[in-house]
Amino acid sequence: MKRRGLSTLNIAVSLVVVVAAAAPLMSGCVPGEIRAVPREETPLVVNEELAAFIDAVYKEPYSYFFNNCVDKSLRIMAEAKRLGMKADLIGCIVIVPFKRWHNFPIVSPHFYTEIEGEKVDVALDPAREKIYCKNSEVRIIMPVNLSEIGRAFFQRTGLGSYLLREGCGGN
Repeated sequence: MKRRGLSTLNIAVSLVVVVAAAAPLMSGCVPGEIRAVPREETPLVVNEELAAFIDAVYKEPYSYFFNNCVDKSLRIMAEAKRLGMKADLIGCIVIVPFKRWHNFPIVSPHFYTEIEGEKVDVALDPAREKIYCKNSEVRIIMPVNLSEIGRAFFQRTGLGSYLLREGCGGN
């Protein structure tokens, strides 16, 4: 008895079926599941000046090259540090459900800010949130505190104290 190999049509159909079955499960949606309405979010930042700055940055239109999650996060982190708050830059991988494609998951690198231990993620503006999902609904995978890594690196290498000893400390 001779075995027939899989045709490209069979492989393509199998791949489409697997992706169609896995996409809702990866985005956290189980077929037939009834989800509760999310509660209203309370403001995380108590400083009114910083909260107004974060709201202004959130409303700025998102751009892949100039006003992306890295740029917005760094500006918020700099403003928080200027106001004397502890702020860290967090890098991670996210799964973003694309609403226009029935919550098809998009995997990409992402950055956000933690201020006093609270997550502040304003990457997508309100217009983009209607297309993709809300900033609070993205699934975060492998968060890495890049600020802690930077502080540990400069402390271990002694580069900061070397610059101060040599008079390069901005005097």
